[in-house]
Amino acid sequence: MRTLISVIALLAAQTPALAQGGAAVEGLFRLEIMRPMLDEAPFVGEVGGWVIMPEAIYPLGRSRARFDLPISLGSGGGESGLHLGNPYLGIEAYTGNTTINFGVRVPLSPIPDNPGELLATDLALLADFERFEAYMPKLFSALIRVSGERRSSSGLLATGHFGGVFMASTEGGDPEALLDYGAAIGVGGPRGRGTAGVDGRLVLTADGDFGERSVHFFNLRFAYSASRLRPFGLLRVPLENDADPLNWVLGLGVELLLR
Repeated sequence: MRTLISVIALLAAQTPALAQGGAAVEGLFRLEIMRPMLDEAPFVGEVGGWVIMPEAIYPLGRSRARFDLPISLGSGGGESGLHLGNPYLGIEAYTGNTTINFGVRVPLSPIPDNPGELLATDLALLADFERFEAYMPKLFSALIRVSGERRSSSGLLATGHFGGVFMASTEGGDPEALLDYGAAIGVGGPRGRGTAGVDGRLVLTADGDFGERSVHFFNLRFAYSASRLRPFGLLRVPLENDADPLNWVLGLGVELLLR
């Protein structure tokens, strides 16, 4: 993990800062709600759930502090439940159009003690696999990520991120590490943006070939940014059959800019 951190720091140092000076970093409250659309067994018919992710982002000079609390709901087969995930505490720093994130998820999520809570947890792992560590009980995790964006004068843009996640169970066992990466292209301007891209995760500590140790999703995103109240949306589609019984995920949310 120390080597990975060094590589990411080197990449950040070599990335040119395109936004000289720049506007002050903004604080905001963000709420995202995701609905997994299920395709086939073992989840059929009446089974459904929601993932709710409230997040507070507070400006600290040219950086921001982030906090979130994952919540998942599930129902089916006469059972229903609510499960609280592992809260996130992190810092993101800005250098031009490059962002460096570091944070941890505190292992406060309990082990589900009834079928409804277990169902809520399983559905959250399907809907939000790009942050699955947020929903796994008794799991500590640390994230470091570098994200970048390039925009042309005509409004075309390209984004990408690369990072690593370290995970360790408080119940014992071997720690795990994975790579977190993605890229997207789209269009954007003062009033909003839309992007399409692929995000992936590769487990470094597991056995098997690349296909067996990785999962990838196609993500279509849009966001409106011309007011203090900023709606956004997400359509996520798994690119491997291993994601069954997940068919696709619909996400909607809103950001409230704090002035």
